Amino acid sequence: MWLSKIVVKNFKPYRDETFIGFGFPSANKHITIIYGDNGFGKTSLLDAVYWGLYGKLSRDPYLMFNDNPSDDEMFVELHFYDDEYNEKIIVHRSV
Repeated sequence: MWLSKIVVKNFKPYRDETFIGFGFPSANKHITIIYGDNGFGKTSLLDAVYWGLYGKLSRDPYLMFNDNPSDDEMFVELHFYDDEYNEKIIVHRSV
């Protein structure tokens, strides 16, 4: 099973609905690298995965919320694909 896509909205710096797709793994690709300048959301993306899976953050929970005063929900969606059973599994967590 592998993580194929992350969708976030109003989570930390990700105000609008944003998705990051990882594509299909192959025999030649065994690693995913997330890189970017400081302050562009790399750690927030990993926090989204952790919160999506476990429902808690490793740091201050207040930091999870975007400062957007909108009434829109905050959510994280993790899309997994299971090669063995040819199934797509979606984990959705929202506040």
